[in-house]
Amino acid sequence: ILVEYKNVKAIANALDRLKKIMNH
Repeated sequence: ILVEYKNVKAIANALDRLKKIMNH
């Protein structure tokens, strides 16, 4: 469960970075 949570968090961070890039 902890590993899955870390993966979800990593994906969320990646999506957040993509959103920031798209905004620019």
